[in-house]
Amino acid sequence: MSGYCSLLLKRSTLFLVALFTGFSSGAAQEIQYSGGAGYSTGSYYFNEQTSTFHLSNGLSAGFKRVRLSVNVPFIVQSTPWISYTLQGGIPTGGSQNGSLKKQGGGQGMGPGGGSQREVVLPDTVSYTKASFSDPSIQIGLKLFSGAQTQSTITLNGYLKAPLTDPSTGYGTGAWDTGTGVSVSQGVGYSWMLFADATWWWLGNMDDLTLNNTLAFSVGMGKILTGTSWIVNAALSGFTTVIDNYDPPLSIMAGSGYKVNDRVFLNLSLEVGLSESSPDVSTSVGWSVIL
Repeated sequence: MSGYCSLLLKRSTLFLVALFTGFSSGAAQEIQYSGGAGYSTGSYYFNEQTSTFHLSNGLSAGFKRVRLSVNVPFIVQSTPWISYTLQGGIPTGGSQNGSLKKQGGGQGMGPGGGSQREVVLPDTVSYTKASFSDPSIQIGLKLFSGAQTQSTITLNGYLKAPLTDPSTGYGTGAWDTGTGVSVSQGVGYSWMLFADATWWWLGNMDDLTLNNTLAFSVGMGKILTGTSWIVNAALSGFTTVIDNYDPPLSIMAGSGYKVNDRVFLNLSLEVGLSESSPDVSTSVGWSVIL
């Protein structure tokens, strides 16, 4: 469900900031601007390729152990068949979402798909459009932060408001909420492991039911000794979102750079491992402590 600067990219940026700056209790108030730009392409299980450009801009404020973030994405895409949630794009068919239920699908696919039945939708060769997607709010409560043990546990809550027309492909037309836990653990001076699990209540579309789903990601990162660079990798996926279709699953590799004590950059390349994910996604993210 990646393929635009999804939560995986945002968490990756925050993860890099944490690794470079250490694990503080967050006693001082902090305002942070984070954003990202990404491009993805894939046919999913449709008869037509979809290319997407995504621009994300968000602002967050943290005090003590609480952080509140808001984000409004901007999307340019070549078809209306990919609808967006807080976790990224879901190949729903947009205004033709009922076609998925009528034409069916196949599960048990391996990387790269192959045998799943193709869903045929009307040609959209001249469709390419741009629009803001649904705005979202995230709140995080740090339950535990240990400077000596280099570990953190954070409880997260999410809310997405349905302000875009689902027929345009920029939203599902329904509210989405989620709650979950993020865990990170430092290993030595230069390594960090992280994991995240979030339960999502996804609103349904007019003719398509989106199942409530468990999203997960696991990864690691390492500071390159004597440099301001870090390399990281992560695997992310979901339980079934749309009945009879493989859920999204992808693997990501990236790098980050600490410009100074307030500015952090990161790059990533993501490869889809199921038909519900784009074939390939690239993105750049940034974080500035104001």
